[in-house]
Amino acid sequence: MDGIERYRVRRAVAKIAPQAEEYVSQRLEISREEYNKPLDVRPGVEQILVELDGSHIRLACSNQLKPNS
Repeated sequence: MDGIERYRVRRAVAKIAPQAEEYVSQRLEISREEYNKPLDVRPGVEQILVELDGSHIRLACSNQLKPNS
């Protein structure tokens, strides 16, 4: 990484990770509500496209950034 120090990136990720986790939790809850609807009510899809850009790696490690309780 030219020009950006690792600790600054780590700090930025640690600051944003809780917001990302909250967003994902909200989206999962909405999806769960939709999934629990009867099959004849929910439309569903044949195929789905998922794009993974590496952000899931940061989220998976965010629990390591929290101070020990």
